[in-house]
Amino acid sequence: MEATNTAIRVYDKSTGNILLSEEIGALFGIPAFTDPYIVYDDIAQRFAFIVLTFNSSGGDAVPWLSPRIPNFLDGFLPTQIVDFGSNVLDFDKIGFNADAYVITGNLFTHPTRRYRSSLSISRPCSVETSSITCIKRPGYPDHFRAEVPAQMHGAAPGSPMYLVEEAGYGNGHAARIVR
Repeated sequence: MEATNTAIRVYDKSTGNILLSEEIGALFGIPAFTDPYIVYDDIAQRFAFIVLTFNSSGGDAVPWLSPRIPNFLDGFLPTQIVDFGSNVLDFDKIGFNADAYVITGNLFTHPTRRYRSSLSISRPCSVETSSITCIKRPGYPDHFRAEVPAQMHGAAPGSPMYLVEEAGYGNGHAARIVR
């Protein structure tokens, strides 16, 4: 599976034939505009997909999409949308462990203020049963970009979640691992 800013394409793993080629907005019924990010969750045996979309406040929202079963062609769980109001989320990424999916990004709330934002979406992921927690922490200059959440393949329930970030702005090539 691959995605560009506005389209998604699904291939047959064994033959490489295109199984689905569709505009994201048409496929999911959302006005998607940029930064699609797809991961394969081997724990749930399904893909998880996020993409930024504009909201009515002039900011961003993150639609959270996952197929009903491992096959993208067999329908999707109800779309969950996390709305950031008039704020703009950038560099959105998604990771997971056995307990939750984690979405991170740079949250621009004011022309001179930047925060790092993390969303934790508990499992099971459905509109009726998930709880969504949003954490906003200081960003620039102490933290140049939001952390990138790991894909914790094979993690057991209760296992920690790891994230990686650049260790500050302008201090070389250092990385910081966050647990």
